[in-house]
Amino acid sequence: MNTVSSYIYPLLQTKDCVVVPRLGAFVRQRRGAYISDGILMPPCTVIIFDDTILYDDEMLMNVVAQDNLMSNKNAEREIEQWVNTVKTIVYDHRGSVTIENLGTLGYSSGKVIFIMSADVVMPDNYGLRPIALSPYVTVHQQDLTESATSIITPSRQGWSLFRAVAAVFVGLVLWGMMPTSVTDMPNTQDALTSVDWVSIQQDMIDREQAQQDSIEAFIRQLEERPYHLIVASLQPEAAEQYKLHLQSQGYETVHIIAANNGLQRVAVNSYDNFREALEQMKVLRKQDTQFARAWVLTKTK
Repeated sequence: MNTVSSYIYPLLQTKDCVVVPRLGAFVRQRRGAYISDGILMPPCTVIIFDDTILYDDEMLMNVVAQDNLMSNKNAEREIEQWVNTVKTIVYDHRGSVTIENLGTLGYSSGKVIFIMSADVVMPDNYGLRPIALSPYVTVHQQDLTESATSIITPSRQGWSLFRAVAAVFVGLVLWGMMPTSVTDMPNTQDALTSVDWVSIQQDMIDREQAQQDSIEAFIRQLEERPYHLIVASLQPEAAEQYKLHLQSQGYETVHIIAANNGLQRVAVNSYDNFREALEQMKVLRKQDTQFARAWVLTKTK
């Protein structure tokens, strides 16, 4: 039979997320355009790995079972064996595992990381290519004179229009906004072939990590506040899944507050002022029925 990892890339062609039970999820993520080393990188879809998503939607199991004409139980066993192998290599031996046609799963700085291969093709990226940006040059006074003499003098009736156009043209030249000629522009293909894709992807990962660290620091500050707007009290695993669900809905400040009875309280925000927390609770109850029973927890240090 095919290896379990061989099913992940084909599924990501049409699915936003592929969950591997007890390991994590491979998620399609849309990235905006940005400039790196003179190259304009277009908006694109990349694949990230999230080891906090552990809920099994059974999609992978069903595909493995159908493709190999086996029962769901046997498919589940195949996936479990593969996951155990991956965990041994990555977590225990700090090694790396190749996800077929997709990239490499490894371990770095105390966490599992995923590096997508540079040649991975996603449907959303068709027709989008990096663009080498061309530099601008300043035109000297001699060039200005030569350019002016090459302009054809218009008829008397169009003299006013000519002077206006000429003034705009000269103004652009004097400010150095005239681009180089086509022959002076760098070879776009040469520039693209020299791009260090691994470095660019690592830069994207570093920036994402810095953003994540900033978010985590902010969440820690929220946890230290005395008043918490609670929307649910659940078992630890269910609380974590609900937190992820709320984050996907745009509640970026959602976090977990531990309870003494073993449950985890899900807080959508925390406050320094009780009155503010109470007002926000009322607003939340009105704007969304799923928060109809939201309440404020006072947590003393």
